[in-house]
Amino acid sequence: MVGALARLVTEEHGVPFYTFFISSWMFLSLFLHLPAIDDDAGGVEHRDGTEPVRLPGCVPIHTHDLPGSMLADRSSDRYAGFLAMARDGANADGILVNTFRELEPAVGDVANGVMMPPVHAVGPLAWTRPVSIDRDHGCLSWLDQQPRGSVVYVSFGSGGTLTWQQTAELALGLELSHHRLIWAIKRPDQDTSSGAFFGTTHHGEDDDEIEFLPEGFIKRTRC
Repeated sequence: MVGALARLVTEEHGVPFYTFFISSWMFLSLFLHLPAIDDDAGGVEHRDGTEPVRLPGCVPIHTHDLPGSMLADRSSDRYAGFLAMARDGANADGILVNTFRELEPAVGDVANGVMMPPVHAVGPLAWTRPVSIDRDHGCLSWLDQQPRGSVVYVSFGSGGTLTWQQTAELALGLELSHHRLIWAIKRPDQDTSSGAFFGTTHHGEDDDEIEFLPEGFIKRTRC
């Protein structure tokens, strides 16, 4: 949450304190409910839970879908810091979340009745580059030549990563679809779904740099 550490400064100057939550409304709900979830967990680690987390307006959240900070040992500094941030989140005058009601209507319908402080959907906010930058990139030149609506774009965000098996399965599915495609691909990571935030990424179009793809994939799918 951007701005959480600035709360003491705003109190000193008597100005309202708002935080900006860059993830989804559903994740914000999980975040704000974490203190209650922690109290109900007893001595059980969240990663060992057998029942999904159920929150108002949200689909059930299964253990393997919980954020990494919740899967850490509850006695660890990582978890303690995440829990402290969640407790502190309730002290804001309001929260700005990067989503919009039409994207998460069920969560939005119950948000103001369940979440304190008030939550304001201000998204979608996305970083965009000026049109003049990188217009000569081969990928964009190729895209301009394709029929409108004919290209599949595949991306899991700035840090989202797949395992080796998931990467191979996705590659197979894309190949069998016979669609033109642009795949913002990252090196597979077996340990964490956000490995690209911290690991070494490889860029480029040479086969040697993306040897983790099925053999011959690039040649068979290149248009």
